[in-house]
Amino acid sequence: VPPQRGLILATPIASLADLQTALAAADIYLDGAAWGEPDLLHVPLALGLPMVTLEGTTLRTRTGGALLRTLGCADGIARDDVGLLNSIAWTIVDPHQPVPERDLALAGRCAQRAVDLTLRRNAVLLDTLARVHEAQGELERAIAIEEEAARIDPIFAGPASELRAGAAVRCAAAWL
Repeated sequence: VPPQRGLILATPIASLADLQTALAAADIYLDGAAWGEPDLLHVPLALGLPMVTLEGTTLRTRTGGALLRTLGCADGIARDDVGLLNSIAWTIVDPHQPVPERDLALAGRCAQRAVDLTLRRNAVLLDTLARVHEAQGELERAIAIEEEAARIDPIFAGPASELRAGAAVRCAAAWL
C-alpha cells in the first residue's frame, strides 16, 4: 500500500469521533483482533467499510468473525494467513463491496501470494487471482487461471466460460 494510502492506528484514539474521522478516509478495515478493541467493530461497519478479520481461538480474536457471520458477511472471515490474503484480495475486487478506491496492485500481490503458498492447488484462491487479473484488464491471463481452477474443481468451469464469453463480446465490440 502506498504510504499516503495506508493508515495504521498505533496510538490510542482520544474519542469515538476521532476514530470515525480516521476511518472515514479508509477503503477497507483489517481487524487486528489480537490487539484491537472488539467493542469498536461496529464503527467501520457503520461507516460502510468492508471488513476483513483473521479469526483465532480466543474470545477477543473470534469477535470480528462472529459479528461478520451474524451480518451474513462470512466472506470477510479468514481462518489462516492464506485465507486472510484471499479475503483482502477478494474484498478489493468484489463488485458488490463499496470500496471507493480499488488497489488492484495490492489485490494482485495478496492473491498471488495465497496461490503460491498453496502451490496452485486451491481452486478458490485461483478464482480470486483470476478475478484480480480480470479487474486489471488482463483477460487472457484471467481466463487461463480460471481454467486452471476448473481443472481442480469443475464448479469453476462456469466462471471460466463467463470470462471467455466476456472476452468474445469485448473483442467483437472492438471491431465495431
